[in-house]
Amino acid sequence: MGGSMGSGMGLPGPMGGPNACGGGPDKGKEGEGDEMQQQVMLQMQMQMQMMMMGAMMGSMLGEGDDKEGKKSKKQKKAKKEGDDGLPPGSSNDMSHPSYRPHDMEQIPGVTDQRFEGRITMWLEDKGYGFIGNEELKQRFNGMDVFLHVNQKRHFGQGDAVKFSVFKNYRGQPQATELRNARPSLG
Repeated sequence: MGGSMGSGMGLPGPMGGPNACGGGPDKGKEGEGDEMQQQVMLQMQMQMQMMMMGAMMGSMLGEGDDKEGKKSKKQKKAKKEGDDGLPPGSSNDMSHPSYRPHDMEQIPGVTDQRFEGRITMWLEDKGYGFIGNEELKQRFNGMDVFLHVNQKRHFGQGDAVKFSVFKNYRGQPQATELRNARPSLG
């Protein structure tokens, strides 16, 4: 839900500046409420699409697979030991934990470094969640970092993680290459 949110419909996105929603001092009184209502409707549609996509991804990944129990034990062991077992580097495969689109936008200070945060929300039935990181939240107009089930690995809600970021097709910061965050000494 970035600046491209209103593209094609004549609506400004949330990153359009102080007058993006028609709230400038010179704006007429009638169109202001209609524009705001259209923007809210567009945001609601995008949220519904994200929820539907998460549900589809869950069914495609074969929830309830017999291998799930073995995988969970292996993941728990890796998490406990701090052994990620995943080589560093990115992949163009969307189902890979280190996925990055081949044509991703390079953003200095964002896509070229790693961040630390905590998984603040995980919606298992939807297949996505969010990672909190104040620096990225400020850079992306208050948005937490989106986390897709394919990049989540063995981590869960409340876990501290290190991660890389790319800007996804919706203009959101999306986490990839998750690793255990080192506990602070203090």
